Amino acid sequence: MKWFIMLTIFVAGTWYLTHKPQPGIPTAGNIQTRVQLPPSPALRLTPETTDTLRKICKDDDPRVRMAALEITYRIKVDGAMNLLADALATETEPEVKKKILKLLGESKDSKALPIISQSIKDYDKEVRMAALSAIASLQDPQAISDLNQALKDIDPDIRLQAIQTLDNLRKVAEEKQKKEESLLKKIVK
Repeated sequence: MKWFIMLTIFVAGTWYLTHKPQPGIPTAGNIQTRVQLPPSPALRLTPETTDTLRKICKDDDPRVRMAALEITYRIKVDGAMNLLADALATETEPEVKKKILKLLGESKDSKALPIISQSIKDYDKEVRMAALSAIASLQDPQAISDLNQALKDIDPDIRLQAIQTLDNLRKVAEEKQKKEESLLKKIVK
């Protein structure tokens, strides 16, 4: 009888050791899934208000245009990115262009990169600088090819800003690579 009990304990112990979860190795039971829902706007506008804001985005006064564009972007009105792109393409005031570029940079949306990149060719130095700052804010490594125009600019300040933007993108890429490597090491352990 003793042998039977000892054999049962040995088999149960062996089974436990071979089937116990390993720390650091994800299993179906210890994986936490994160579902990220797109943020919903805190304020919902009526269709009439949305249409009015879209019209005001083309107002004669640059302050009104910028305020309307900013609130449209911040409230996340449908088509806000298109409004910003259209406004940037048609805008004549450098200050408004700079603010639009800042909003596009804050968006962290890769769709904003081609819109911002067009401003690297702008005639106004401050707008070109704002475009480079917006690209740095986007932190999108695909922007590297768009920086070529700025690296060849006549103005040394633009070239310097382009180099700093390139360095910023390098740092972001290195941080991302380190995070991926550390995650891979955790999974392998």
